[in-house]
Amino acid sequence: MSILQKIKSQQDKSKEAHKKFIQGEYGLTKTFWLYWFLPVAFITIADSIFPTSKNGLITNLMIIFWSGITLFAIHNVKVTDKKLWKNISLGFVAFITITRIFILIS
Repeated sequence: MSILQKIKSQQDKSKEAHKKFIQGEYGLTKTFWLYWFLPVAFITIADSIFPTSKNGLITNLMIIFWSGITLFAIHNVKVTDKKLWKNISLGFVAFITITRIFILIS
């Protein structure tokens, strides 16, 4: 297998993982904690450790962008018995996104 074929197969695997994420196939727990909470916490901690003049703007834009994508993923998660947790996580991510938007505006 050549290097180009390996790269192509890796790209296909990556596309499938992104599609699976957006369609909510990873489940509510993994989507919220692993794909939203940990990246947002990492971005926030990195922003406080390495502050620069434009870091707040970049940090808020990254969190808003990632939260918007994750909102679609959480919305698409199919749950039968955890509807309350799905609504709580949707509300929490939406609240953080809205507060970050207000921080950018002000």
